[in-house]
Amino acid sequence: MRAYERLLKYARVYTTSDPNSGTHPSAEREFDLAHILVEDMKAIGIEDAFVDEHCYVYGTLPATPGCEDKPALGLIAHMDTAPDASGENVNPILHENYDGRDVTCLLYTSDAADEEDSVDLGGRRIIKKKKRENIRRTRSKTNNK
Repeated sequence: MRAYERLLKYARVYTTSDPNSGTHPSAEREFDLAHILVEDMKAIGIEDAFVDEHCYVYGTLPATPGCEDKPALGLIAHMDTAPDASGENVNPILHENYDGRDVTCLLYTSDAADEEDSVDLGGRRIIKKKKRENIRRTRSKTNNK
């Protein structure tokens, strides 16, 4: 599996934290990604990969031959996502051969927008804009209600 395919797989996992939880991790679903990471680490040869009771994933990648005397490197990151936007049913988009130009942007809002540039989703509206100035104009309209 290629690195970007792994990243897309990880982005699909529902890991939104629970701000009302007093536990660590704040949501049991965070273990779903942790277990996938452990499986993938083992698949690439990190034999001692494991997840602990607090949802921290560990593993040791041996040094390159001849570099065993060099300092070890630790990679640290969190797996949860903020509850400000739903992390459920995420479907990442891969822009192959990206040329650097503007990408069609989807903005989620409950405010009304130009009908031809939006889709209503039961009280939420997806605004489809292609240029940054259009996005700024839309923000300006919604902020000056």
